[in-house]
Amino acid sequence: MSLLLLAATVSFLWRRSRPLMVVALAMAAVTFQAVYSGRAAEDPGGFAVFLIPLYAVGAYAPLRQAFVGGALATTAGIVHGFYDTSTSTQADIWANAFFWLMSVAAWLIGVAVHRHRDATALAVAMARAEATRDAEAAAAVAAERARIARELHDIVSHTLSVMVVQADAGELFTDTDPERARGAFDTIGRTGRQALDDMRRLLAILRADERSGAELGPPPGLRDLPALASAVSASGVEVHLQIHPNDAALPEAQDLSVFRIVQEALTNTLKHAAARTAKVDVAVADDAVTVSVTDDGRGGGDVRPGGHGLVSIRERVAMFGGHAHIGAEPDGGYRVEARLPLTVPA
Repeated sequence: MSLLLLAATVSFLWRRSRPLMVVALAMAAVTFQAVYSGRAAEDPGGFAVFLIPLYAVGAYAPLRQAFVGGALATTAGIVHGFYDTSTSTQADIWANAFFWLMSVAAWLIGVAVHRHRDATALAVAMARAEATRDAEAAAAVAAERARIARELHDIVSHTLSVMVVQADAGELFTDTDPERARGAFDTIGRTGRQALDDMRRLLAILRADERSGAELGPPPGLRDLPALASAVSASGVEVHLQIHPNDAALPEAQDLSVFRIVQEALTNTLKHAAARTAKVDVAVADDAVTVSVTDDGRGGGDVRPGGHGLVSIRERVAMFGGHAHIGAEPDGGYRVEARLPLTVPA
């Protein structure tokens, strides 16, 4: 093999990363060999200089570059045949035909290997994407079910507490104070209807039936706190509500969570604290909203064993990267305080 062809083989080191460059150098070497010596490189090394770059450009280059490499090889072969004076016998003609056939086969095999590799990589990528999508969908479903479970607990726990207290009061005052008893029963009806509306909204989400045509109302938020305070006050615990500022607007997630935190804290007061009054303060700043619910009860109003009330508050606060303080006050009473950032940390 000539030194020129030997030098061309050095470029094979870049056959994977620069296949078009390799085939161009190899074809230049083959053409130079034919033009200046009048003979082809007939040893196995010369065949390798021609065939290996053709396979490499088909196997590792994009299809457009593979066609360019094939065109270069065809041009080099034509020039090579024109200047090669050694082709004289019938055997030489058949040898050249076989060499052309081998060259085309090397290029086609390279292209086929490239396409197979691309198809395999695409199949693997699609399988991974599908697995990732399924995992994300399952996680989203689990998170949504957990959120709905919290919502159901908050609705049922609060409304049943209010209804039980009002039912007891109505029974107590039926004979002695009929007007007050009627007010208690009105509160039971209003609270029950609100609970049914909330339950219907959550069940519609669970069923995901967009064809039902049910118009779902917006989730509760700051605007519903006065009605909540009035319902609890009607149940026997006087609630003093303050919202700073009064016309505050919150993102929907924090807006709903503030309502549920206040609702759960007041439910806890109704069920466990034996309190007479409760104070609710909601302060909205640029970066966070702070909720404080205090009562003058006995201070032992923590969640019952196996319950989820105050645990739900901690979960909601943790979801936004905030912090909560829940416990008895040194001077008596009970405090639930939570701070929810308005921007959820990554």
